[in-house]
Amino acid sequence: MVYHATPHTLEDPMRRPIVPELFVDVGPVIEEKKAMLGCHRSQGTWLDRSQGMGSYITAMVDAARAVGGLSGRFALAEGWRRHSHVGFSAKDGDPLADALADAGAAFAAQPG
Repeated sequence: MVYHATPHTLEDPMRRPIVPELFVDVGPVIEEKKAMLGCHRSQGTWLDRSQGMGSYITAMVDAARAVGGLSGRFALAEGWRRHSHVGFSAKDGDPLADALADAGAAFAAQPG
């Protein structure tokens, strides 16, 4: 199974809203995520120049807050979508959800 992370814009390339299928609570590790992302200074320079982001770390936290809101459960979350299962797993397989459950991570399926 191939998964796609939700882009920071929360839109697809045609500017249509994206709603993740699976939400992972990142509240407990947000400071660690900020520190790791801060190690990618060249990424920050490129994003500032190409996207006018200013602070890519702030943009990551803002996106996590927005995805958390979409989850209806978490204040800060990452969102994931499954892609085609062909060649990777059974049609109804969800190895990410299985791995998160095995690790005791907080996650939720799309609300509604």
